[in-house]
Amino acid sequence: MQPDEPQDGRFPALRSPAFRLLWIGLTVSAVGTKMQDTTVRWHVYGLTHSMVALGLIGLSRFIPLFLCSLLGGAIADAKDRRRILLITQTVFAAGAAVLAVLTARGVISAVSIYAVNAVSAAALAFDSPARQSLIPNLVPRKHFSNAASLTSTAFKAATVVGPYVAGSLIQRGSLALIYGINAVSFVAVLIALLCIKPELMEREKSERSPVNFAGLRDGLKFVWGQPIQVWAISLDFLASFFSSAEALLPVFAKDVLKVGARGYGLLTAASAVGSVAAGSVMAFRRPVVRQGLTMLSAVAVYGFATLLFGMSHLFWLSLAALALAGAADTT
Repeated sequence: MQPDEPQDGRFPALRSPAFRLLWIGLTVSAVGTKMQDTTVRWHVYGLTHSMVALGLIGLSRFIPLFLCSLLGGAIADAKDRRRILLITQTVFAAGAAVLAVLTARGVISAVSIYAVNAVSAAALAFDSPARQSLIPNLVPRKHFSNAASLTSTAFKAATVVGPYVAGSLIQRGSLALIYGINAVSFVAVLIALLCIKPELMEREKSERSPVNFAGLRDGLKFVWGQPIQVWAISLDFLASFFSSAEALLPVFAKDVLKVGARGYGLLTAASAVGSVAAGSVMAFRRPVVRQGLTMLSAVAVYGFATLLFGMSHLFWLSLAALALAGAADTT
């Protein structure tokens, strides 16, 4: 650094008031979302006692997310991203509020949970690209990597804190309260979005492009023109599609390990703990030279860890196996 270059500090992106507000709001809502995601699986299993019903949670999210994902990216490039986020965050809050009311009145069913999940997943297809595209307009270009790192760290922390808090509240029978907390958590994001100054949106407006199917076609053509990327994505998809244990954690917590809701919360958080640990190690080491071999090795470790979890009847071993799977997945 040159002597006359200003010192930006350790977290320069947080010096931007707009990003700081949005980052705080996203952190709060991420914790609430992870609390709800953890609760939904436990709730559905308690209502149905069916492993197939647990699998349908993922299906109810995957179908609308898959169908809307390409359109969501195109809309984010063409429309006001703040307005998109205001709509999607309101949809998330409304969905959580519906679950809270239905649970409090004792009239909730697995079907109603699937319906809210599907609507929220469709909204997420528009929310994610809009959020990722908006953040670069809130900080100077040189601070964008720091903003991205802070956002990623916040979401990783939420995957640890949210399930742990949810497990403690589920143990007390406070399922409706968890949904209510998640609904309120989105208010923080809505306030942050409303506080963004108009001049910052002028920068965002200059980057917009019209929605057209040619852009979608070009995007798919570009992806398919990168064989390494296609095979890497396919490998990751197949590995996680056939071996992820997350969907069945309520079954293991209740019927196999017999650790109850609090233990279920810890099991849900274990994978995130391993993920954060692996991410921290990778951030402070030299870049990986043989990426292909490293990825194949990580997939093998992920499979072994999942197999170990499936065979385990010891709570501490199950926690370790899930943490190892999370570390391998991040790698």
